[in-house]
Amino acid sequence: MKKIVFGILGIFFIAIVAVVVLLGRDGTEGISDIDNKVPIIETGPVVFTARIGEVGSGLGVFIMPLEVTSDSRCPVDEDVRCVWAGTVKVRANVSNGTGTTTEQEFEFERTVSFGSKDVTLIGVTPDMHQGGTITPSDYEFTFRAVKASASPASQNTPSLQTYTSETLGISFHYPDTYFLETRELGDEHRGHFAIVLTEDTEENARVREGNAIEREGPVSISIELYQNLDQQNVLDWIKEDPVSNFSLSDGTYATTTIGGRQAFRYHWTGLYEADSIIFKHKDSIGVATVTFTTPTDRIRADFDKIMKTISFQ
Repeated sequence: MKKIVFGILGIFFIAIVAVVVLLGRDGTEGISDIDNKVPIIETGPVVFTARIGEVGSGLGVFIMPLEVTSDSRCPVDEDVRCVWAGTVKVRANVSNGTGTTTEQEFEFERTVSFGSKDVTLIGVTPDMHQGGTITPSDYEFTFRAVKASASPASQNTPSLQTYTSETLGISFHYPDTYFLETRELGDEHRGHFAIVLTEDTEENARVREGNAIEREGPVSISIELYQNLDQQNVLDWIKEDPVSNFSLSDGTYATTTIGGRQAFRYHWTGLYEADSIIFKHKDSIGVATVTFTTPTDRIRADFDKIMKTISFQ
């Protein structure tokens, strides 16, 4: 009888061992496999990475980078002094996992909306070095995805702020995604007042606070008023005053209007690409300028929208 009992126990023990072996040496492998089949509900924000030709995903957004279309980042070498921190743009295929794929260009620290999700390119490696090149396969991009309802950046249409100066006799509207500063730059020889708009990003905030790498200012939108001491007409001022930067243009200009009055517009190239609109206002010459790196930069379109809202008193 005892032999029968021990025999049954032996068979039972062998069966248990066999099950453990099938599950995995620590008895967890099979459980892990089952868990992997259970959908994970992500609530965000989710940070994920992707490389050229490889897919990264988060919150149901799938991104496959295709190519780097622009990389103007400042080299991190200690002996390099940059005029701008630069940016990175990458073209990518984006899908929500339902079979619909669209092509999108991402730019560093710019948010793009996909349905109910907001995606931002928040990191690019490796760093840029002076005289060095980065092969496409070496790039790694870090994205952050959040639900649009939980992200301040989900507002596709920025709110408009209003700048009005009774002293200057000028008023205009601008998106609240910009930081506005006013500067008195005149001296005893000539009055000069500037209104400057820069995108309200973390990098630009560090520049304003003096906490960024040594560099000159970022791209911007500016409206400057120069005292017209010689009472020149606008065209003469454009061609004769060096601050117009007309000497950096191809010598052509177009007529336009701003605030209901005649103005002249031209393109020039300096540290950045730039468009300027020149007009006369009271006893001053007004110079409205936008600087940018590529013609499709959003700041250039914002400049045109702001110009359409200008009114003079």
